[in-house]
Amino acid sequence: MGTQEQWRLIAWAPDYEVSDQGRVRSLDRTVEVKENTPGGKPRSAHSKLRKGRVLSLGMGRYASATVAGKCCLVHRLVAEAFIGPCPPGQIVRHGEGGPLDNRIANLSYGTPSENNGADRLRDGTLPRGARNGSSKLTEEQVLEIKRRSLAGESRASLGREFGVRPENISHIALGRKWAWLEVVA
Repeated sequence: MGTQEQWRLIAWAPDYEVSDQGRVRSLDRTVEVKENTPGGKPRSAHSKLRKGRVLSLGMGRYASATVAGKCCLVHRLVAEAFIGPCPPGQIVRHGEGGPLDNRIANLSYGTPSENNGADRLRDGTLPRGARNGSSKLTEEQVLEIKRRSLAGESRASLGREFGVRPENISHIALGRKWAWLEVVA
C-alpha cells in the first residue's frame, strides 16, 4: 500500500497548501464581502466562509497554479515546502518523470548546467539530430549513409543523393556528427 499524501503550508501564502504529490489546495477561510454604496465607494458589508478546494492546474511546459492571486510554478512550490529554500545559483530540476511530474520524488535542486546537460538528453528535449532546426537529415537517412559508407560507397555520391556536402558525409562516417547512432551489422 502506498504512503499517504502529505500536505504542507506555503510559507508566504498561509491560506494555501502544497502536497508531496504535486497538488495545491486552498484552505477554508473567511473573506470580506465588499458592497458598493450608492456613491460608488466600497464598504465592507460582511464576511463569509470560503470553502477550501484542490486547485486546478494550468498546463503548459510546466504545471502552474494561482496562489493568493499570483501565478506560481508547482514544482517550485513543492520543492520549497518539502526540500527547503532553493540554494543560490540553483534551480528546481525534474527527474525522469519529466516536467509535468511534480511529485517530490521527481524533484531536486541543481545548477542550470546540470539541468541542461544529461537531463535534456534523458528527457529527449535536447535539440540534436533531426530535432535540431538546421538539420537536413533524419536518423534513418544517417543510418543509411553510415551503412553505405562502410560498404565503400563514395562520399561524394552519397552527398549528392542526400543533398548535403561530402564533408558532412565524412563527419557522419567518422563519427564526428550523429555519433550516438550506431550501425548494427
